[in-house]
Amino acid sequence: YDKGSWLVYDGDTASPKLYAHKAKYHELFCYDIQKDSWQATQLSGMPFIGQLGKKKKSKDGGSAALLGSQVYALKGGNTQEFWRYDPQNDSWRESDTMPQVGTNLKKKKVKAGADIAATNTDFLYALKGNKTQEFWAYLPGGLRLTANGSQPAGVMANRSTVSDIRLSIA
Repeated sequence: YDKGSWLVYDGDTASPKLYAHKAKYHELFCYDIQKDSWQATQLSGMPFIGQLGKKKKSKDGGSAALLGSQVYALKGGNTQEFWRYDPQNDSWRESDTMPQVGTNLKKKKVKAGADIAATNTDFLYALKGNKTQEFWAYLPGGLRLTANGSQPAGVMANRSTVSDIRLSIA
């Protein structure tokens, strides 16, 4: 497994599973924790070709997180691709692309150092990596968070000010 590979835990208490994505090859496997074994059949891998029509491999910066019952993934490898995997249907769908131009007004795509995490409040948060300090928030369904309270569609692109930051690790 190379840079850009990832593991996602599905959070299911009745039948817990891990999804393992193998970067470069776009292979996806499922590990059944209760049975302590890998599923016999390989799942559908992330598509190589996205909305822009270019064949790109998942590489450094590739990462994923589970939100609800869906796996959301950044392809990495200096792309803007943002994908959603539905385990129930074993299918992938490309979501809004990660904007190239962020708060630093430079064109930067997702690369090494990127990561994505989900909250229990229906939000995804992402770092673009690629030597940027950009922090993005995404609410599936098209709502974007902005500093002025407006709600245009897509991924967060406006700078916000936070007065008090707290982090709790359990």
